[in-house]
Amino acid sequence: MSSELREQVEQILRSQTQKEYELLFTEHESLFQEKESLASPDFDRSNVTIMRTGGVGKLYINRAENSFVNQTEILGKEFLVMDSLPNQEWRLEKETKNIGEYTCFKATRTIQTSNEESTEIEEKLITAWYTPQIPVPLGPKDYGGLPGLIIELQHKNTTYLCNQIVLNPKKAVSIQSPKKGTKVSQKEFDEILAKKTEERKEMFPSKSGVEVKVEVKKLN
Repeated sequence: MSSELREQVEQILRSQTQKEYELLFTEHESLFQEKESLASPDFDRSNVTIMRTGGVGKLYINRAENSFVNQTEILGKEFLVMDSLPNQEWRLEKETKNIGEYTCFKATRTIQTSNEESTEIEEKLITAWYTPQIPVPLGPKDYGGLPGLIIELQHKNTTYLCNQIVLNPKKAVSIQSPKKGTKVSQKEFDEILAKKTEERKEMFPSKSGVEVKVEVKKLN
């Protein structure tokens, strides 16, 4: 790969992996969505194939009803993934640290994931830092169920870090479940995603170029 092409790929990867989100929340509801950002620079992508198979567009959670609605897409087609929240069993640790003005407590949980290359089951550790000073069982994406707001979380190679908290804003927060898209369950969405991914591989096999994949994962 030439240095010019490598730089293009690195910039594309950064634009896909470094994102800014906002979490709107009340006592039991939350809406997690990506914030609008400036358009990325134009690249010469003649040798670079970008495959979009989805992402968290808008994720609405109602913990009082133990349900979620995830507005996402697969190759341009929008879906509303509607299902029950997955069970999250956290282990509360004694370790604490300060994040900004908040005293945070550590919580961990282990999940099992499949290795796509070897098909073996791997265990992954998720670490959350929550603050009882904001006593809501919410956090980034679908993570929550702790006795306080999660303001930092590490999962695999991804870190979510809160850089600003506004409590009791002057303008009332409006949290509404997304409505646009074909309604499916999480299982149905996973099956559609797997099928479309295989079709995409058959239609556009990676050759001399570089294929950057951004894949949506099921809620843990």
